[in-house]
Amino acid sequence: MKKLPPLIFLIFPILIFSEDVEGPFGLNWGSKANDLITSGINLINEIEQGRYKLYETESLPKSLSIAEKYILIFDVKYGLQKVIMISKDITGDIYGTEGKSIYSDLKNKLTTKYGSPTQSFERVGMTLYDELDEFYQCLKYEGCGYWTSMFSSDSMIIGLDLKGTSRGVGYIKITYEGPLWHMSLDEKNLDNSKSDTDAL
Repeated sequence: MKKLPPLIFLIFPILIFSEDVEGPFGLNWGSKANDLITSGINLINEIEQGRYKLYETESLPKSLSIAEKYILIFDVKYGLQKVIMISKDITGDIYGTEGKSIYSDLKNKLTTKYGSPTQSFERVGMTLYDELDEFYQCLKYEGCGYWTSMFSSDSMIIGLDLKGTSRGVGYIKITYEGPLWHMSLDEKNLDNSKSDTDAL
């Protein structure tokens, strides 16, 4: 079972923000959940985590053909600031051939749109799972391997990952962080610090 990813993806510089900045999949950064629901997007499985609300949906105005679901993260102050695409499972792919092909195709498309990756690390077998037919087990095991690339634009940070679930099974994850995501995280951490100080 695929778990919701942690809220913090990576720390990047805060980017300049203006209203109605275009985001991925036909969305705009800063949108409110109710506005998307009104527009016909079916948001389900609401989870509240402090100043954040997470929703899932199976389709967006511009959807990827490989997508199984999308996770949308809204900040109470800044609206939509993070979007994660989780693909359908890649199965029967013992050596990771199909997964690597899908990942490579998406990486090329992102490179065409946003320029070369700012970071890219594609390596497996660093510990424990080092056989050719253990590709996805390695990607699942922390410290064994990573198949990931990072991109940036004026308003987004984008992460592309090939993930492992079990032997011969994996999936693609694409994470988009909006222009005020890290400002939101900074404010959350400051609020937590103040709350902890008050509690002492």
